[in-house]
Amino acid sequence: MRIHLNVKVIILISMVLFNLNSTAQRISGGSSHSLALCGSGYAMTWGANHDGELGNGETITTGCFCETSPVDVITLGGITAVSGGEGHSLALTSDSIVWAWGGNSSGQLGNGTTLNSSTPVQVSGLSGIVAISGGGMHSVALKHDGTVWAWGRNERGELGNGALVASSTPVQVLGLTNMVSIGAGRYHTLAVRNDGTVWAWGWNAWGQLGDGSIAAGGCLCETLAVQVGGLADIVAVSGGAEHSLGLMGNGTVWAWGENAWGQLGDGTTITTGCHCNPNPVQVSGLTNITAISGAAAHSVAMSTDGTVWSWGRNIEGELGNGTTSLSSNLPVQVSGLTNVVAIAGSNYATHAVKEDGTVWGWGRNNFAQLGDGTTSDRPAPVQMNGLCSIWVGLDESDDHTSVAVYPNPTSGEFVVEGRDGLRFTGCDIRNALGQYVHSSSLIVSKLDIDLSELPSGVYMLVIKVANGQALSRRLMKE
Repeated sequence: MRIHLNVKVIILISMVLFNLNSTAQRISGGSSHSLALCGSGYAMTWGANHDGELGNGETITTGCFCETSPVDVITLGGITAVSGGEGHSLALTSDSIVWAWGGNSSGQLGNGTTLNSSTPVQVSGLSGIVAISGGGMHSVALKHDGTVWAWGRNERGELGNGALVASSTPVQVLGLTNMVSIGAGRYHTLAVRNDGTVWAWGWNAWGQLGDGSIAAGGCLCETLAVQVGGLADIVAVSGGAEHSLGLMGNGTVWAWGENAWGQLGDGTTITTGCHCNPNPVQVSGLTNITAISGAAAHSVAMSTDGTVWSWGRNIEGELGNGTTSLSSNLPVQVSGLTNVVAIAGSNYATHAVKEDGTVWGWGRNNFAQLGDGTTSDRPAPVQMNGLCSIWVGLDESDDHTSVAVYPNPTSGEFVVEGRDGLRFTGCDIRNALGQYVHSSSLIVSKLDIDLSELPSGVYMLVIKVANGQALSRRLMKE
C-alpha cells in the first residue's frame, strides 16, 4: 500500500462536488434510530445510540444519548438491505449473509450471545437470505427456499417455533413454506406466501394477527403461524406496534389490529373493548399504492405518483401534514412531498426518500431520529443533511471543517481531501476484522491512498485532525 502526500492547501468553492452514486436508496426506522442504505452499498445511521444501535463502534450515555447527524456503520460494505428494530439494527449483504448490531439482551443479534455490540456481528448459521425485518426485540429473515427464520425475544411467540423461550441463534418458523415477503411488528410477525395469503404469529391481544380472534390467557399470543382471514393477492406486509398492514396486488391497502388512533384508516376509531378490529378492513380512498409501512400507532403508504399518505396518531406530527394533536382515521397527504420512491415508519416518526436521493423526515425527534441536527419534533417534512454525500462535516457548528473521500468504491486509489485547508495529523486504516493495515502521523491537507496491493473488501479509514477530532470513513476496494 502506498500513500502519496500533497501538502498544498486546497480551497474548494463548492461543498458538494461529486455524487458518485452515493445518494440514499433505501431507508428504515428503528424504535428511536434510523438507517439509510447509500448507493455505494454502505449504510449510515443516526438517532439513539445507548445500545450501540448505530453500529459506528460507539455508545452514547450522556446528553440525548444520540447522534444528531448521520454516522457510518463501520467494517461493513456490499449492503443490499437494512432494517431497524427496537434498539438494534440489521443489514443484508450481497453474499446473502445477515449482520446485526446494537442491543442484544434477548439474543436479537443472533450471534449466540446476549452481549450488546456497537459494531456489526454476523448472524449465526444463516445463508441464502433474501429479506430481513427487525421487530421489537426480535429479528426475522426470509430464506431463498421460502422458509422463515427468527431469533431474539420470544415471550409472546415472536419466533413462531411453538415455544416461548428466547433464542440467540436463528430458529425456523414452523409450518411455513413458499413464503415471498416478511414484516415484523413490535411483538408479532407477518409473512406472505406465494399464493398471496398472509400468515402471522406472536402477540394477539389487539387482533394484530388478523385471524378474527383476540388471544386470551397465558401469553395472549399464538406461538405458531395462523392465516390472516379473508385476504388474497397480497404482495407485501408491514407490522406496526399492535396493528398490521397488507398491500394487495391491485394497489389497495388493508389493515387490522389496534385502532384506538384510527391507524386502520377505514374511517373508524375504536375506543371500547379491545380498541381493535381483528379482521382486515380496507383503508379508505387509497388506490395505486406501491409501498406500505406500519409504525407505532400510525400508518404510511406511497402512491405510484410519488405522493405519501398517512393516518392514525398525530400527537407529535406523525402524519406529516403540518399539524399536531389532530389524529386522523382516514389517510391524509403528507405536506409538500413529491417524487418519493421509498418510505419507512418508525415508532412515532416517518422518513421518505425522493428520486433525487434526498431523505426527508417528520414526527417525533426526541432522540434525533429525523437526522436534521436537532431534537425538535417536526409536524411537516424536513430534509436531512450530510447523508450519503461525499463531504462529511467534523464539526456541526462549522461547515468549513469537512473531509471528502473519493472515488468510493474504487479498484485502486482513494483521494482524502480537506476542505478550506483543513489539515490532517494522522491516518489509520483497518480491515473488516478490525486489524490495522496502516498507521501514520502526518500533517497534510490531501492524501492519495493506494489500496491496490490489498485484497478486495471493506476498510475503515480514521482521519485525525489538528483540533483533536477524528473522522471514520468507509473505504470500499473493488
